[in-house]
Amino acid sequence: SASLKTNAASNGDSAGKVRRNSGENSKPAIPFDYKTLYTPKLGWCTDQVTIDRRTKEIAKAKEKPVYARYLIEVPKEGRMSDHPKTPNKYINYSRRSWDSQMRIWKRSLYVWGGEEISSSCNTSICSDSEPDVDETKDRGPVLTDNMV
Repeated sequence: SASLKTNAASNGDSAGKVRRNSGENSKPAIPFDYKTLYTPKLGWCTDQVTIDRRTKEIAKAKEKPVYARYLIEVPKEGRMSDHPKTPNKYINYSRRSWDSQMRIWKRSLYVWGGEEISSSCNTSICSDSEPDVDETKDRGPVLTDNMV
């Protein structure tokens, strides 16, 4: 039985144990990439235009004074699960889901800060852009009750 243990050890059989590098604090040879270990149910967003738009929305929200105060008062290391958390822009959410998450995040920042919720919390970035249909164009004759 003792010979079996020494043979297993000499063959490099670690019996399911993970081997560490020789130094306790040494960095792994391969850089850590969370995308290889974790895949969300909805998958990763691969559309660069969508990622850029989301980045812009997040940056715009982070420019607000309430977020600056939040950063000062609650450092990243001290945050709890009930603190406001920025939505992950890399997950493949639908547009409606993303807009909803942004609204919830922005509102939770104002609630945390004890401030009145800004009107920007009720809209998404698409509402700031031009409408798709020009409402000033002539739509043809308008029907009234007299014309019937």
